[in-house]
Amino acid sequence: MDFSVFSDIASKLKHLPLPGIAAQGKMTHPLRYQQMIRENPDQYSPKHAAVLALFYPDQNNHTHLLLIKRAVDGQTHSGQIAFPGGRRELCDPDHLSTALREAREEVGIQPELIREITPLTPLYIPPSNHLVYPFMGLYPHNQFVKDAREVEELIPWSTETFIEFPKYTEHVVTTDTGIKLSFPAFDAHGQT
Repeated sequence: MDFSVFSDIASKLKHLPLPGIAAQGKMTHPLRYQQMIRENPDQYSPKHAAVLALFYPDQNNHTHLLLIKRAVDGQTHSGQIAFPGGRRELCDPDHLSTALREAREEVGIQPELIREITPLTPLYIPPSNHLVYPFMGLYPHNQFVKDAREVEELIPWSTETFIEFPKYTEHVVTTDTGIKLSFPAFDAHGQT
């Protein structure tokens, strides 16, 4: 999708109601979805984090979403595919500041150049006890600099592969207790 067309669509999104947990539930295991509906994550005193779903044009002005593969460091989300972002620090006045700071640190963006920033529905992540606040933004450049301590790989993901022609795959995860769970996932260049 052409970046100018996508930008026009994105400018209208912030005025629409968010689909929330119902949309998140489509991409999780049915038991996890039931838990999402029943439980308030505040009961777990979660740590707060924020991420940035950053859309940008490639050299042909086609829209891409920037994903990262986290560096393997032994942490809970080590080696996982993610949006740039991380834990809220005391220096962050709000969740958006966290998302922008972390994206600057991890992939070298210039936060002041991001347009059409739209907050999305927060998501509780049980394995690390984080309540994640996602934001969507548009970035005019396609040059990024990864911090090798935090990011193993930058993954440009064309909107054609997940918006225009979405392909789902099944992904199996083994929990800390040894239970295998299967849930839908997107395939981003062989990464899920």
